[in-house]
Amino acid sequence: MYQQNSFFSFLLTIFRDTLSILRVITLIPILYLLLVWTNLQAQSFYFKNYQPHDGLSNSSVKCITQDTQGFLWLGTRNGLNRFDGNQFKIFRHNASDPTSIGSSSILSILTDSKGVLWVGTTRGPIVTIRLRKISNHSIEYRLER
Repeated sequence: MYQQNSFFSFLLTIFRDTLSILRVITLIPILYLLLVWTNLQAQSFYFKNYQPHDGLSNSSVKCITQDTQGFLWLGTRNGLNRFDGNQFKIFRHNASDPTSIGSSSILSILTDSKGVLWVGTTRGPIVTIRLRKISNHSIEYRLER
């Protein structure tokens, strides 16, 4: 009887050791997947602070939107800025140009589902800008009131 108990305890010990090994073998891929997933989730972000010396019309941006072409539009107190990722193009009010925006002080901008950019200024009606791609390198903007 003693030998039988000893044999069962031997089998029980082997079974426990096998379970421990299986747990470790199962745990290793799980830990590896967690490490890989954590690395995939940890993206590094790069921020650049643009100022007037970089081409921005004013250091205080009031509103921002992105158009269907991928350009960022920023509204400031000193003009509507279009940013292509490298440089700014500034649209300002010009009293001698009837097609210019009503005021250089931009309060709000919005891109609708049709790709029309709506610009609210401190003076004058809301301006809409229709974007039309002419070629790979040039975009035509038509300002309407």
